[in-house]
Amino acid sequence: MNGSPFEQSVQTKPEQLNILLPDPGLSWQDSDHAATVVALRSDRLGDDALPESLGRELMRTLLKTLAEGPVVPQAIVLYGQAVNLAQADHFLVAYLQHLERRGCDILCCRISHTALQSAKAPEVGHLVDWIDILACFDRAAKVLWP
Repeated sequence: MNGSPFEQSVQTKPEQLNILLPDPGLSWQDSDHAATVVALRSDRLGDDALPESLGRELMRTLLKTLAEGPVVPQAIVLYGQAVNLAQADHFLVAYLQHLERRGCDILCCRISHTALQSAKAPEVGHLVDWIDILACFDRAAKVLWP
């Protein structure tokens, strides 16, 4: 044996440990992606240093990629200016509708929506309070803030 003493000491076979290992092909699941929550606070990506048109194109590309990807996120949380994305007249609402049809839960912050959209109901998703948003984050395997 040419390996290190550590490598030599851990070379055991599963049957020597009296354990049964699952078939790797049967246990593989893409559950991490399905348990992902994406949190959006604006209707564009990037900071104020970016041109507005670039920020909107980045958001379009993100939503298009999520909508057309093999696995959709568990949820998308919209708060702040991002609640505008869920309005019927927003040019990106179709991506959110497609994500919702594929099983993604679209959560719109009630406080942000009331402040920015007044009486208009969101075209996609549903209004929730922060207790619901925090519970969604808590259940997620990971939360992404692009």
